[in-house]
Formats: sequence, structure tokens, C-alpha cells
Amino acid sequence: MATEARFPDTFCLLPMSENPEATTMQTSTRTFSERHRQILLAAVELIAERGYAGASLRTLAKKVGLRQPSLYHYFESKAAMVEQIIELFAEENSVAELRLPDDLLELPMVLVESIERAWAQPSHAAFLRAAFSLSRVDARFAARFRQLLDQRSEETRRKIAQKYAHDHSAFPEQDLVNLIRLVSDAVSYRRMELEVLYDRQPVDEGYQEFTEGVIAMARQMIVDRLRRSAANGRSSAASELPSHMPGSPVLASR
Repeated sequence: MATEARFPDTFCLLPMSENPEATTMQTSTRTFSERHRQILLAAVELIAERGYAGASLRTLAKKVGLRQPSLYHYFESKAAMVEQIIELFAEENSVAELRLPDDLLELPMVLVESIERAWAQPSHAAFLRAAFSLSRVDARFAARFRQLLDQRSEETRRKIAQKYAHDHSAFPEQDLVNLIRLVSDAVSYRRMELEVLYDRQPVDEGYQEFTEGVIAMARQMIVDRLRRSAANGRSSAASELPSHMPGSPVLASR
């Protein structure tokens, strides 16, 4: 039976409960109205297209059908708007449920599926383009996005690793953290290559082969570790070997 816990897809954006089986997590300190959210999403698109300097409040007001003074009802300055964008980014990426499988071998596929769900959100690529643009403009923005994309992602990885380290003595917690990062970083970066860093490219068969190869390699790493541990005579290692052992991974041709 899978363990159902509320983790954000791809990133851990806000602190989670100390209980790794928790079913709820705080997603934001503020609730945005639908109109407020529409304005912030329009600002994200504008920053992603033009950069921070080119995304004037006058242009934003025109884009959302308001007069510029009306925008101050939602935020008092351009910098305050960016802070709200960061909050919205956290909210948008903190609502999906990630069902953690009991079988460690299934974890790589579950991680990849969670990344795919995040990228299925139309605003996800624009958020990341805006984040990269804003981080180059102001050290404060860079620190806030680093907190979201690095520090809190690490919290999620460690929470997930703790679940499996408890049941698999062959895997120290840090090794599981590294395995989770290997899978999530490889697939996330490949997707960013297609949709954020360069001219936008379609998600094609080459990408699917790549993700399948990442999953296969991660599964083989898990099996190899459990086999080595069993061969070394660790008392619990033999019982940790999965009943269905995968064959050699089929690596992507890329």
C-alpha cells in the first residue's frame, strides 16, 4: 500500500510537519483572490518575456485591463509584487499529493511522475524563467528563490529519504537523499533545457527515452546496493531485496 503524504511536486517550498506521514502542509501565508492571482501570473509572463526592467507596472496594467494606480490595491511597489510572485510560486507548487510507494524500487518512477505534473502547469516554465531573470537583478530576490529551489527542496528530499532509510538498513539516509536528487535534478534540468534555457522545444520521444533511462539507472542502483549488502552478510539485507528484480536498464541513446 502506498503512503499518501502531501509533498510539493519537484520542490519543497514551505516547511513541512516533523511527521513524515503528515497529510497536510502549510502552503502560503496569504490567500490570493482569483483576480489577484491573474495579475501576478500576468506579471510572471511579462518578466519572463522582458526581464525585470522591461516589465513596467504601466505595461502590466495595460496587459490586465487596469489603470496603473489600480495595481497599488494589490501591491505597493514593484518589489512587493515580486515578493507576492514568490509566494504564489510556492502556493502553485505546494498543492499536489505525492503518494510514496512502499516499494523503494518504485520511488524513481513516482519522482519523475511528480516532476511531470509540475511541468504540466502552464505557468511553471514562466515562473522559472522569471525566477532566473529576477535572481540576476537583485540579491534579495536571488536569496528568496534559492530558499525555494534549493533549501526547501533539500527538506523534501530528506523527508522522503527518512521514510525509506528506516526500512532499508543497506541505505544510509544521505545516500537516499543523493539518489532522490540524482533523479529529480536530471529530469528537471533536461526539461528546463527544452522549455526554459533555450528556444522552446517539444517534449518528444528523445525526452521520454531519457526519463525512462534515468528511472532504469536509479532502479539498478537500488538493486545493486541491496545485493552488495546481502553479499556482505548484513543481517537484514536479504529480506530487503525486492521480490521482482529488474533486468539490465535500457539506457537512452542520447
